[in-house]
Amino acid sequence: MKKLGVLFISVILLFSIIGFAYADNEDKNGTGSNDDNQEGINDSEEVELNSSLEIDSQDQDREMERNEMQIEDNQSEFENQTHYQFIGEDGKKYEIETRTKVKMKNGEVQENEHEFNFNGYTISSKFKISVENKGNESRLRVDLSNGMEKEIKVLPNVASQTAIDVFENKNITVVLKEVGEGANSSVVYEAESDKLVKILGLFKVTAKLKAVINSENGEIKNFEKPWWYSLASNVQEEI
Repeated sequence: MKKLGVLFISVILLFSIIGFAYADNEDKNGTGSNDDNQEGINDSEEVELNSSLEIDSQDQDREMERNEMQIEDNQSEFENQTHYQFIGEDGKKYEIETRTKVKMKNGEVQENEHEFNFNGYTISSKFKISVENKGNESRLRVDLSNGMEKEIKVLPNVASQTAIDVFENKNITVVLKEVGEGANSSVVYEAESDKLVKILGLFKVTAKLKAVINSENGEIKNFEKPWWYSLASNVQEEI
């Protein structure tokens, strides 16, 4: 009888231990499930955040593209080409081609560039060169910034050839420019050249040359050259 009581108590203790162990395991499983759920929520929030950032980035890219398109729309450039026939004082006819590049922004002219091809010689200017025909003669005219009109008596081909002769080099650029202010404004040809020469016949260097040519009489008003230019000899073909 005493042994039976001990056995009964042992069975009760065993079930109690099993019950506590099971309950503890359930608590752990529940905690793990909660952790998994929490991790799932965090992952979901992270995905939503990344998606939001990606959308914002795409919106910014599209906005930048729209701004760039707007800038391109606000800025424009076009070119106009015209042909003339020029009759000199000697009755000789010249073919003239002009190219005008106009840069605009927001509907307003920002800059004009004029290229003038005269009998195989090309010059450029910031103001328009017009051709005026009177009888059997033609004249070149430009409008100055002071509102006055000026006749170009020395033709572009003559001024260009003058620069070639002075520089002894065909590699030249010639620009028709306005100099002076107000009533003293005038027009000159400004010629430049990068000429390859030899110093003392040994060392090759590039000499930067510049000359100003009077547009009324063709005289050289100024000839700029390096101080050592007198010691240099031509490398390129002499003219």
